[in-house]
Amino acid sequence: MQRTACTVRYAPVRLPLMRHSLGQNVRMPIRRMLTTRYRIVVTGEAIHIPSVDGDEPLCAFATTRFLRADSPDTAKLAAIQSVSEAWESDPNLALSPKPILQVVFIARVASPFKRSRPNKGYSFVSCPEDLPEAVDIEIAASSGWFF
Repeated sequence: MQRTACTVRYAPVRLPLMRHSLGQNVRMPIRRMLTTRYRIVVTGEAIHIPSVDGDEPLCAFATTRFLRADSPDTAKLAAIQSVSEAWESDPNLALSPKPILQVVFIARVASPFKRSRPNKGYSFVSCPEDLPEAVDIEIAASSGWFF
């Protein structure tokens, strides 16, 4: 069998320039620019996690997810799936019953600099009546980004 040399040439691809707030030019891949970024606040109820200090057990939580999606409905489903998978993969949280998840807030994120990987923080509460306060904390905690 005879070997032949093959030369492959790649044409340089010019990515569109975006202007950073400090005046720097930033190149973003086209694929990432076409999908919309969302910030989704998800609540989880009907859990039971014993409190560390011996007070009432934790019964609900709120958490924020940043991700890319084609539509708000797709973003909601992806956020719920992300929280569900994170809950099941954490050995400390997996001992609790699986939470009842609900999306309570969704917003389009216009900043190209906020990361899109899901973060893993939770705001836990010991009674369901405190859940709106936890949602307010989650919304305020990441409100420094453009919407």
